[in-house]
Amino acid sequence: MIDIVIDVGYASNTINIPDQPMLRDKRIISMTTYVLSDFPNSPISGNPLPTRIQLSNAFFIGYTGDPQNEKDTGEYIYQMPLVRLHTMQNQSNDPFERNVTFFDDLNFQWDKCQLYFPQQPNPGAKFSYVIEVMYTSRKGRIAKLLGKKLSGVGDNDGSFMDMLIMKLMSMEKKIEALLQGKK
Repeated sequence: MIDIVIDVGYASNTINIPDQPMLRDKRIISMTTYVLSDFPNSPISGNPLPTRIQLSNAFFIGYTGDPQNEKDTGEYIYQMPLVRLHTMQNQSNDPFERNVTFFDDLNFQWDKCQLYFPQQPNPGAKFSYVIEVMYTSRKGRIAKLLGKKLSGVGDNDGSFMDMLIMKLMSMEKKIEALLQGKK
């Protein structure tokens, strides 16, 4: 989970999302947001969550940074409403999406991502936007893709697939070692 703290009197139209070391080199699959009616406080900071009005005033700007493909770097998501990421139906009739928003294995540069506010928040009390992030690792993604592509090969034993995955992971380690030597 990501916790984005909005301090009392915060009067800017953007706030940078703090760097997320635990999400580096992770392939983002989906994200979910929460409001005060879902659960009262952030499990990270203990701050209250936003009201539905505060959530409706926040938009996500996402920057990708794919280390495997530099052409896949830059502003990828521009002002996506956080309300679109709110999937929990609660008793307060807060707006929600019935379907989870899925991403195509994006690798975000979190320190460049932002929340944008058309109207400056200027809250009377501190609160936190909480974003739950679902992800997979690159190795897990390779194994999943290979499993789909090779589903008919060696039906009774996975030895061919296992061997292929091990070779790919070994090659990945060798390439990483070579790149480290160039730095």
